[in-house]
This record gives sequence, structure tokens and C-alpha cells, in this order.
Amino acid sequence: MVHATDCKSVYKGSIPFSLSNLYNIGMIMRLRQLAANQTEVALDNGAVVFFSYETPVAARTSSGQYIRTEQKYSVTTTKHLNRWLVSVADSVQLVPQDVLNRLSGE
Repeated sequence: MVHATDCKSVYKGSIPFSLSNLYNIGMIMRLRQLAANQTEVALDNGAVVFFSYETPVAARTSSGQYIRTEQKYSVTTTKHLNRWLVSVADSVQLVPQDVLNRLSGE
């Protein structure tokens, strides 16, 4: 069995996985509902992925860097994003949606 500590960088694609097989590689995640249609998934590698509805739109990487999608979404999702990133808004890096999809295992 591969343990989560062996997973060095999920979003760089070093070890392929999806949310459906996290159990198989020993990855532990914590799901936290923040508000209606706003969810955080904390991975045991230190990354936290923020979802608006069912879409990963921002994250804090395991190195502490905040990232958000450069893709434009609805007014409501934009409000969700801005609320989640309010304290770090000046230091957020824009990334392609694909980076967040890979980080979340899609």
C-alpha cells in the first residue's frame, strides 16, 4: 500500500489518483461544509481545496501558497471565492482550472 506521505505533489501529477481511490492509497481527507454550496477538503499532505458547489476553485497548497482558478464563474461562485480568500487576497496566484482539478483528484 502507498501511504499519503509518499505523495509528494498531487497537483504536479507525480502520483496519479482520484478522490474515488483515496482509500486505496491511504490518503486521509477531512471534509468541512463552510456554508451552503461551499466546502473545504483538507488533505493529509497539508493542502486544502475549496469547492464552490462541486467545482474546485481555490486551494492552499501544502507549501502554504494560495491559488485560485483563472476561469470565470458565476457571481455566486465569485462571492464564495472572495469570501474564502479575503485575508490573503493580495498574495493569491491565478492558475488554470486544470491545476485545481488535478489537486482535487479529478
